[in-house]
Amino acid sequence: MNGKGLALFFTRGVTLELWHRMGHLSRELPYYRRLGEALGGLTFVTYGGDGDAEIAKTIPDVRVLHNRWGMPPREFARKVTELYADELQNATIFKSNQLSGAEAVISAGRKFGRPAIVRCGWIPSAFKRLKGGRPLRSRIRDWLSEFRIFRAADAIIVTTDFYRDYVARRYLIHKRKIAVIPNFIDTDTFKPMEKKTRPRPMICFVGRFAEQKNLPALIEAVSNMNVSLKLIGSGPMRGQIEELAKRLSVSVEMPGNMPNSELPACLAECTLFAFPSLYEGHPKALLEAMSCGLPVVVTPVTGIREMVTHGQNAYICRDTSPEAIREGIETLLADAELRERLGRHAREFVVRNFALEQILEKELVLYREMGVI
Repeated sequence: MNGKGLALFFTRGVTLELWHRMGHLSRELPYYRRLGEALGGLTFVTYGGDGDAEIAKTIPDVRVLHNRWGMPPREFARKVTELYADELQNATIFKSNQLSGAEAVISAGRKFGRPAIVRCGWIPSAFKRLKGGRPLRSRIRDWLSEFRIFRAADAIIVTTDFYRDYVARRYLIHKRKIAVIPNFIDTDTFKPMEKKTRPRPMICFVGRFAEQKNLPALIEAVSNMNVSLKLIGSGPMRGQIEELAKRLSVSVEMPGNMPNSELPACLAECTLFAFPSLYEGHPKALLEAMSCGLPVVVTPVTGIREMVTHGQNAYICRDTSPEAIREGIETLLADAELRERLGRHAREFVVRNFALEQILEKELVLYREMGVI
């Protein structure tokens, strides 16, 4: 395989092995393969060692440039364009998967005279501002880092209008340089399936077990309700969540991470999908549940409230508290007709706005406008 086409740089520190284990590889590969076909080839630049080399054998149509020297992530990011100069010099486009690690993309673009595209599924400084409590020095450091990257990029991809406006306003970037390209959903994989009968309602969540996801509030919300929870994913709060569920006598299944091929059938077992986050970027797990026709209960936070409409394709809670989440869950469980209508409209909304072909075309339009295809 030649070196032309798209060179996708993974998020700094992220490995192909992690993508495989978390189910991201099967989720993302169809999209990037299509981009590679249009651009003349596909290369992944990853941070893993021997494990990445083994997984690379299962995707022989993708060139994988991994960290076979075992360098610390920041060192590998600084040196990757020298280490893999022969393999990267003929790439058509360099693109980052996230803002973290985009410095390597900027460096490659400068070295080889090719467009450097910075994609931001989420923006660290925006998340940290929403979280609050950060010292001035840290805020200045983040601003300078993001400013340099955005200014140096040939194009910036964000997932929502909110992030486009944030980048344009905060870093004085003209909006013509910023493309809004949402996350895609494989609507042929994530589609409604025959529901399975269960002895009591099951409420599902998919995502990382982290503070941002507000899972303790969900567990408190369903305490003393005749329901079960299925929490799919992993993360640092798993132990805390298990302990809280046990203390509140909440029935919880935690099967871990799940590949795309298994997730739709698992979602079909559930009555509704709860996404109680404190803040979000452009949550793919939520859109995948909606694509499966599940009614969803969500919180009114950045990254969610701009995406769904209360009473039309989602139930939006009044706030992020356990009481508000409980109110939303009880409302949906008490009204089968409302669940059916929200789930049907959710599926239609995702197919209309986030299907793979539509999002792929948005990115190809960007490349045509840049003159690379």
